[in-house]
Amino acid sequence: MKKRTLPIFMAAAMLTLSACGRSGSDNNVNDIATDSSLSGAENTDNPDSIQEGATDAVSVGNTQEDNSTADKETVSDSDTTVSTQPTKFSVIYETASDQITADDGTVILVSSIQYPTVTSEDAPDVAQKINDDMRAFLTSYSMDSDIVTWAKEDYQSSLGDDGWTFQSYYNDTYVKTTRMDDEVISFAVTLYTYAGGAHGSSISVGRNYNAQTGEQIVFGDLSDDIDTFRSAALDYLVNLAESPAYRNRLYPETGREDIENALFAENKWFFTNSGINFFSNPYAIGPYAAGSINFTLPYDEAANMGLKETYDYQGNYTQERYYTYAYDENGNMEASGDTEYSFDLNGDGVPEDIAFYGYLYSEEGSAMSLYINGRQWGDVIDAQLDLAEGYLESTYVLYDLDPDDQFVEIGVLYTLSGSAEDGAEPHTYFFRYTTEDELIYLGNIKEAASF
Repeated sequence: MKKRTLPIFMAAAMLTLSACGRSGSDNNVNDIATDSSLSGAENTDNPDSIQEGATDAVSVGNTQEDNSTADKETVSDSDTTVSTQPTKFSVIYETASDQITADDGTVILVSSIQYPTVTSEDAPDVAQKINDDMRAFLTSYSMDSDIVTWAKEDYQSSLGDDGWTFQSYYNDTYVKTTRMDDEVISFAVTLYTYAGGAHGSSISVGRNYNAQTGEQIVFGDLSDDIDTFRSAALDYLVNLAESPAYRNRLYPETGREDIENALFAENKWFFTNSGINFFSNPYAIGPYAAGSINFTLPYDEAANMGLKETYDYQGNYTQERYYTYAYDENGNMEASGDTEYSFDLNGDGVPEDIAFYGYLYSEEGSAMSLYINGRQWGDVIDAQLDLAEGYLESTYVLYDLDPDDQFVEIGVLYTLSGSAEDGAEPHTYFFRYTTEDELIYLGNIKEAASF
């Protein structure tokens, strides 16, 4: 695997994590484990010691939403320094809302559009060009005169003799920055609409921009030989669709042509810190309950297919993956331990066989289930997570905490439910598979290390 490098911001005694878009004190690294494979220290049983030797800033979470372009350091309660990777761009969001009422004042439609505003002291013209294009696109993308007509008609119908209760329609557009650096600025745009019935619906698109020019990046720009790139990418995505993590999310009859039509439709991709994300809308290749199904083409794989070097991501993300999703013949969730994929986690040159099922529920007791080389390591994760207090996200990450060492860590995305006042708290718990074939806990941050 190609190792990536990042700027060094700190003294060697501190484990540095970058989590932009949050204040530094919100991203503490707790319970950092040390052993000879991590830091050269002799004490292998002290979970509260700070790892030595990990000097590179780590880009964690939605770094694009940081509103500062300067390198900054904050000391948290645990004296763990949190740094942000400098970038010449930043993004803030504003939401424009509106509502339509009936003649009697009843609200029949609520709509909102979330507009991102890119700023840059170094490249203000580029930022403005992106902002103008995004605003024009979002305005046109979100406007649907039909929904206004439907809302008015349904409300009038509800006033009839049947006396059924009218529920206000909504039409909301949300935007998420999925990658931002000096080469690429990408957004995922999702339109949620409710127009009567049992539930709403959603459709999504990706918008990608050249951070040097402000021009939109289209699929044909990705490679000098786009046909070869497309064919190779499709092969990778089809193979991914056949894995256990996807098999039970897709319609049983989903084939190569279905995947191609869904994932290679116009604007059904965007750059992330983890790779190129291709996605389908609900019902395209899977049921509504499966939602938008994401397929990530890692940058290392894309580079081998001919991705232009300009679009490579020089950061710590390696892969984001769904948990393995398998059932036995009786319809119960199972963890057979059969290899889902292989990846060299400890840098010894031999890929580990991995199957990560996440949290399994059973009459015998519920527990985490992670197999590495056929051995169950779920108890190591169980010791750190209490799912009675929260829930796992649908994905986990392979994450290179320190590009200068040989390890790639496993990051478990876990959200504490929180109180009504505090709200949910996303966390990432990091685990390392050592050269001694042991899984150890490194610590956690209050941030979701996902795209």
